[in-house]
Amino acid sequence: MASLPRPGGNITGISILATELDGKRQEILMEMVPAARRMAVLADANTAAPQNMRTLQEAAGVRGVELAVRLVERPERIVPEIEEARRAGAEALNVLASPTLYARRLDIFERTAAVRLPAMYQSPEFAEEGGLIAAHHPDVPAVGTATRQSL
Repeated sequence: MASLPRPGGNITGISILATELDGKRQEILMEMVPAARRMAVLADANTAAPQNMRTLQEAAGVRGVELAVRLVERPERIVPEIEEARRAGAEALNVLASPTLYARRLDIFERTAAVRLPAMYQSPEFAEEGGLIAAHHPDVPAVGTATRQSL
């Protein structure tokens, strides 16, 4: 496959990780916690693109915010990474889209609440299930419908 935007050939799958929206969610989080000068992003090492992480760090830097990237290589590292981010001074957390982080969302909600770390999530279900706030994610049922129609 050449790239996600232009895969070429036949449809072989879809992606709804919507990394282009990570920056928008980060902006909203910065507006929610305007006094924060240190933030962290929690990302799955298996899905996070290094360029996307650099872009998020640069965007935060423009606003005077230091952004630490916390890459999770295994599900059991999620909670320790949140705790380490808080100990390192993070005042807010941007949780990026990934199947692994989605599957462990309840652990993330519990730990961010316990360490009093405001967090932004990628889909409305997160806020409905106990996360602080979620915004800007593709409408999964609509993506499914569009995919079926294109086949």
